[in-house]
Amino acid sequence: MDINYYKNFNIDLINFSNNALIKHFNNYGKNENRIYNETIFYEKYLDFDYILYGTINKDVINYSKFELQKHFHLYGSKEQRIFSKNKFYECYPNFLLENNELFNNNMSEYELMCNYHNYGNFNNDYDFEINNYYDNSHLSKYSSEILSHVYIRSIKNINELLDYQKKNNKNIIINNKESFYKYYSDFDLDYYKNKYLIDKNMTELKIISYYHNIGKNLRHTKNSKLKIVIYTPIFDITCGGIVVMHNLAKLINELHNPNIYAKLFNINGIKYKNIFCNNFANIQDIDDNTIVIYPEIISGNPLNAKHVIRWILLDLGIEMPINHYEKWDKKDLIYFWETKDTTNKYFKQLSCPWLNNIFYNKGLKFEERYKTCYLIKKSRLIHKNIKYIHNNDSICLDNIISLKEKCEIFNTCKYFYCYDPNSMYVVYAALCGCIPILYPLEGVSKEDFMKNRIYNCDNELIDIGFAYGNNDLEINNAIEKNKNSELLVNKIFDFYKKTVTIFCNEIYNNIFTNIELDNTIENYYK
Repeated sequence: MDINYYKNFNIDLINFSNNALIKHFNNYGKNENRIYNETIFYEKYLDFDYILYGTINKDVINYSKFELQKHFHLYGSKEQRIFSKNKFYECYPNFLLENNELFNNNMSEYELMCNYHNYGNFNNDYDFEINNYYDNSHLSKYSSEILSHVYIRSIKNINELLDYQKKNNKNIIINNKESFYKYYSDFDLDYYKNKYLIDKNMTELKIISYYHNIGKNLRHTKNSKLKIVIYTPIFDITCGGIVVMHNLAKLINELHNPNIYAKLFNINGIKYKNIFCNNFANIQDIDDNTIVIYPEIISGNPLNAKHVIRWILLDLGIEMPINHYEKWDKKDLIYFWETKDTTNKYFKQLSCPWLNNIFYNKGLKFEERYKTCYLIKKSRLIHKNIKYIHNNDSICLDNIISLKEKCEIFNTCKYFYCYDPNSMYVVYAALCGCIPILYPLEGVSKEDFMKNRIYNCDNELIDIGFAYGNNDLEINNAIEKNKNSELLVNKIFDFYKKTVTIFCNEIYNNIFTNIELDNTIENYYK
């Protein structure tokens, strides 16, 4: 009798002294079918494999052989845990070692079994769904690191991105055809076979395992289409830049161009069901047929993409340094959100404002409205000295996240004082019958302001009914034009939808027909 086994494997005896254990064993234990040494343990559990048990069950991975035997006897056997090869194949009758070796040829049999058990059931489900009110409730479960834009700005190259993903991303194991096509959803078998493989008689299984093990590391293209990947933080309705990045993916895919499609890339691997785009890219998606769009807050090229666009959603010198472009490759293409009244011949615009239909006029007459509201947002980054023009009892919108609540406020207010010249709420207030009064930029006329904003549609300035400055003439003009605000807003949005088609065509021609684009960092900033 082994005192250590007898004491630890029989929890009712854990407090017995050695003498008491010996006495108990002689009087009772022999006849009670208790475990009292290792031999008896293996007689009871004939095929227990402590190495497999300690590897496949991650919560006991650092246990000793003795601790693993004890854990299985006391808990694992009752919890139906996998403790042997026989038990593994009983749980996973469809597991084929040969197939798994094809996709993961650097793993031992035990490693393959463990990875299949822990990660092998490839899950393509979404982490959450964005609700119809866009109230950001989906963000409550995530850490401040993920929600802050500091983390996404700090990653400058592919190595830093890979290190980050090792700590934060989900483990995904490809082990058969089904999981391969879930993960590489746009893989074109015939295209790949004809482009890269000499042996045209290779089986489908061997072709896809070759891509998974070798081809993806050589940046082999998976199909003949242009893939536009938009590098974005997790969706946040309060950030206009994030919203329009998602909307760009939506508009590209709604073109239904057979040669072009868009995906979103989130560095945390978080996927969410939304009305914009439900296709999420992974690092292996980045090949020579891919162009990555980075917002201006990104310094380097984290996805190591061959083709890159820098999308200036907010002019440099406001949030990012004025010379931030020096951190980008000179050959990167550059596009601007806002229209610019500029003589720079290399200027190109890419705008795709999203019109949220939660905002509409509920019918309260203008003369029956008495309240006012205001928004500060990023104004302090833009204006030097702000002399506030709103009333003391005006409603502040800055801390109200719910769009439904903002819509209600706009529908009861007469005036909306907006200090942020780039805010989309100017449009939304006008649609709700609330007259926007925009705090003017110093030294910039209304006409010049509109020339450099989305109100400029191919040199046609469209005033949706907003006052530029707090004076009677501007306000009266805005009240009159606001009567047709819905028509005017739709005209602007229809115009910019068409520009997405032009953008896609010129990018496709640039990559696939070698038609050079000259709106590069090098040219624009020279």
